[in-house]
Amino acid sequence: REGAQMVVVVSPSPFDGKTTIVAHLGLALVETERNVLLVDGDMRNPRLHEVLDLPNTWGLSNLLTERTSLRGATRQMLARETSIPRLHVLPSGPGVDNISRLLRGRRLEQLAHSLHEQFDVILVDTPAALSFSDYRALGRVSDGAVLVVNARRTAAADALEVVERLNGDGISILGGLLNSWDPRRRGHAYGYPYYAHSSH
Repeated sequence: REGAQMVVVVSPSPFDGKTTIVAHLGLALVETERNVLLVDGDMRNPRLHEVLDLPNTWGLSNLLTERTSLRGATRQMLARETSIPRLHVLPSGPGVDNISRLLRGRRLEQLAHSLHEQFDVILVDTPAALSFSDYRALGRVSDGAVLVVNARRTAAADALEVVERLNGDGISILGGLLNSWDPRRRGHAYGYPYYAHSSH
C-alpha cells in the first residue's frame, strides 16, 4: 500500500517460512534504491540474525530497556549494517524477562518514531500469532501487516483466526503471501482455494 513504511509480517504458526520471506523481501527492496531495515521482533525465538549471519549480542531488547533518549538517533545507533548496501538489521538482542510488558511500554512508540525517520522501509518479523500476542503491540506502531501462510502446514481456520484478530485490533492487512504453494497441485488440495487463486 502506498505510504506503508513500517510493516509487521505475521503468520499463524512457527515454521510457516515468515523469517525467510522477510529476508527475501528486504533483499528485493534494496534493489529499488531504498534504505531498508529488517527488525527481528521475535525476542522469544529469534532467527533473523542467523539467516543474515549476524551476531545477536545487541538489538531490539537493548533499545527497549535502555533509558537513553532515542530522539535524533542515527542509523548506526538503531541497527547493524550488513554486507549488502542499504540493507540494515535490528536483531532481537539478548533475552529479557516479561517481553509482553516491554512491548507495551511507550519506549516502543518512541523507537518506532525514530525508525520511521531513519529508514525508508521497515519490515518487522514477529512470533507465531496464535502462540503469542507480541504482533499486536508491534502492529499498533506499524502501518499494517502482511500475513504469511504455508500451503503445506497452515490450517485455513488458523489463517482466518489471525485475520480476525488483526481486524479486531484495528491493524490494517496490507496483503498476504502463500508460501510453499505448488502450482501443479490444485489449490483446494491445500485447503486454500482463496489464497491459491488470489496469488496470480
